[in-house]
Amino acid sequence: MVDQLEIEKTRRGLSELAKRLHSASLVAGKFAGKSTRPEIERQWMDTVFHSYDYSNLLIQSFLESVDSLKDLPNDRFGYYSGKVAIQHFLEMINGFEQILSKFISMDSECSKALEDRVAGKVDLIEKGWVGATGKGKKLKSSLINQLQHKSQEIAFIRETFFQHGLISDLDKDIWEFAWKIRNSMHRNFVALGDIDFQFPDIRTGVMYKFKYSKGQELHHPGDYLAFFAISEQLEFILMKILTANKV
Repeated sequence: MVDQLEIEKTRRGLSELAKRLHSASLVAGKFAGKSTRPEIERQWMDTVFHSYDYSNLLIQSFLESVDSLKDLPNDRFGYYSGKVAIQHFLEMINGFEQILSKFISMDSECSKALEDRVAGKVDLIEKGWVGATGKGKKLKSSLINQLQHKSQEIAFIRETFFQHGLISDLDKDIWEFAWKIRNSMHRNFVALGDIDFQFPDIRTGVMYKFKYSKGQELHHPGDYLAFFAISEQLEFILMKILTANKV
């Protein structure tokens, strides 16, 4: 059974997150309404707005019923509140992936940078496996086939953009960390590998440390604002890519 102190702590934490989400959604909504900005930028900020706004609605609904959950076991209560608190992060990741894919399909320079990198790797295999026969030939063909799909993989895109100076070291680290969390979604939020990452909240300066061992269930370190700090950075990273528009 959840004690009242835990309920009040959760109420305060989620209420603070709701305030941050609301404030950020207002800024994103205003940007999305600017007809002077390119359509892809406005689509991204509209996605950000809906990610934050929807998550805020979930939090408000949870807070309205939080007292009725006091009979739940502590771990179950924590699981439910954590799922509500992280929703904005999951929404942001899905939107990030969709807008990025759309942007790459529209931008010839980005597409070419990815295609050229794939072509370079294919060329290395071709040169290294000249005259391959039998199993070697089949393996060569398999490797080339795998490479031809690389340009659609987030990790490959991220590294390519980094190589071309489109994102910074820190951008790359944040993006990589976010996708490690994203990939755990498919395994009931269990870490697929060891994770050790830390990042400060740009608004408060609080340093959040994300440290999980492989197989460990993910959780919010410190308080419910930890993943919001990462969500805001994903928002800025993709906007940096969209506005740079060059690789």
